[in-house]
Amino acid sequence: MRGAVFLLAILFTFVSFTPSAAAFRPSPLLGEKCFMFSSQPRQDIRLPLRSSTVLFLVNFNWGGFLRPRENDRGRVPEASLDDACQAKALAFSRGAMTASSLISFLKKYAASKKGQTLDKLVEASAQVVPNESRRALLIKTYASLSSSAQASSLTRFTSAPFTSPSVSGFLLGGKYRVISTGSQGPRISSGKSAVLDAVMEDNSVTGSRKGISPLKAKLSRNLAALQRERNNIIALRGTGSAAKKSIIEVLELMENYDGRGGHALVMEAGKEDLVAKIKRDGASSRQELKKICATAGDVLLALEKRRLVWTDLRAANFVLMQGSGGVKAIDLESAVPLNEKPVDCTPEVTPPEVASLYVQGRLTQATVAPSYDVWSLGILLLFLASGGKNLFEGEASSRVMTSLASATQEKVDLQVDRLVGDTKSAAFIKKLLVVDPKSRLSAAAVKRNLLFF
Repeated sequence: MRGAVFLLAILFTFVSFTPSAAAFRPSPLLGEKCFMFSSQPRQDIRLPLRSSTVLFLVNFNWGGFLRPRENDRGRVPEASLDDACQAKALAFSRGAMTASSLISFLKKYAASKKGQTLDKLVEASAQVVPNESRRALLIKTYASLSSSAQASSLTRFTSAPFTSPSVSGFLLGGKYRVISTGSQGPRISSGKSAVLDAVMEDNSVTGSRKGISPLKAKLSRNLAALQRERNNIIALRGTGSAAKKSIIEVLELMENYDGRGGHALVMEAGKEDLVAKIKRDGASSRQELKKICATAGDVLLALEKRRLVWTDLRAANFVLMQGSGGVKAIDLESAVPLNEKPVDCTPEVTPPEVASLYVQGRLTQATVAPSYDVWSLGILLLFLASGGKNLFEGEASSRVMTSLASATQEKVDLQVDRLVGDTKSAAFIKKLLVVDPKSRLSAAAVKRNLLFF
């Protein structure tokens, strides 16, 4: 039997196997983020219709004679789907099931099966879905459900392959002592790191850094991401005094601090982010909006000087500082060079031009420009002025990108007027939320317009 199979395989060697061009690849479940771009070709195989027999042979493992097909990363999937899960994934692929419904089913399944995690099941389901747009929708929806950002009412799933220390008093490199993880446990950032409270322990440290207290320690096994964040922050703060006042200070990147591949980025700490403030105090006043916009404007000017685009300007990434009441930007690991592809995106703050590419299945063609961040700033101010609402408030998370892609200027303006009570605040926000990216204000123009706000 195996000899016959082998001969059949040889007979069909004339078939052309063509990997797709640079394609969208779902990230390994980014948590707060939405999707990841890659210039690497996918490793799946496309065959002509006449080659169905070969397709059968390639995908079927005859008693170990043929190896199982590997996934997009060149390895066997970490989680396999049973018949029930696979049927649900294919139903979603056909449009017979929503992404949220599939995720809900997988969550219940993971809870009932020992050794299965929701992260792995969603990733395995995405690999089963042949349609690129549907696969991207599944990953995006799961990421938005995992988010601790502006959609605070959503069910929160957290993906934390990095296990953080749970005991108060943990010492980092003999310098920084973790003093608390808070009543809710460590803050999970992007599903791949834990952010804990810490204080300075090493009395030999001198200078301006010595007085910074309390601190935050961001722990992760992803050294490249921590290096990118540190380098971005140092570069941006180096543009001038305004940037130093507007962006959090990094004290140190500690590589392999535990001898087991754990890395830590230590930085000054804020009191709370703007999401928490809005939950507590409600809508921001016009004066508060001006203050926050001035800070964000300084960050945008610094980004322009370094020819970077943040792509993740949102309420969760600005923190109120202890004592002074000032506001600073955090979590700048997503900042990428001008005209590059974004590393990841948050649906609610994604501009219409990128959302349109997503809906068309052309995500890999997206590149970033300063206008991206200006749109995100408008969404931030709308969120603050409305008491925590988003542009398409009330719509399902899975519909946000579609709504953005089809947004007209009239519809955006009507939404702003409906959500924001103060007419001057609404008028200023509408200057930022311009659908045509070529007509949006520059960072310098944003600062100038604040004089009349």
